[in-house]
Amino acid sequence: MGLVAEKRLGYVYSISEDGKFKVTEINSMSVVNEMTPGKSGLKHMIYDPDRAIFIIADGDGIVYVYNALTHPPELMTSAQSSSRSNIRGLCTGSGGNYLVGGAADGSLSIFELGKAGKERFMK
Repeated sequence: MGLVAEKRLGYVYSISEDGKFKVTEINSMSVVNEMTPGKSGLKHMIYDPDRAIFIIADGDGIVYVYNALTHPPELMTSAQSSSRSNIRGLCTGSGGNYLVGGAADGSLSIFELGKAGKERFMK
């Protein structure tokens, strides 16, 4: 599960176990967009304000990167983790160039994000 409130953009972003990535307008508190990136429940979401991206992981070990500056957020890329197991946590490295995903089976997947605005996964 995950929740991000971005007052600068005027939206609250949320993910859920039913596989939905929702965008809610802060002022009206109404859902303005609803997307389903994959086939399984969404497990974890982080927001990188410097890159203006949402990084979302699902129960099948797939990581999705969305552009936060487009409305609705646009899918930029996705990648399968090496374990294909439920990703329970995500974090970026101190420089923001690497993404680490921790899976339910205890394995870690490391992805290189690339330059800001040109994210692509490299295992």
